[in-house]
Amino acid sequence: MAEILRYLAMHPEAGDTPQNIAQWWISFERFLPKLSDVEEALAYLVVEGIVSKTVLLGGERFYKAVPGRIQT
Repeated sequence: MAEILRYLAMHPEAGDTPQNIAQWWISFERFLPKLSDVEEALAYLVVEGIVSKTVLLGGERFYKAVPGRIQT
């Protein structure tokens, strides 16, 4: 979860799918995480009101920071 928050602090307008967050946001940090761990972290961040979730046509989930909720 820290990697997601760190990425969003540096790129507050960023948004993406869980798969791309794992591959491009977090793997940049050093490792490729398990998708289930990324989804769990995103679900927590949604509940806390830090990240919003949108379901796109076809069911794809898209996450991005809620404006003003990420500390830089």
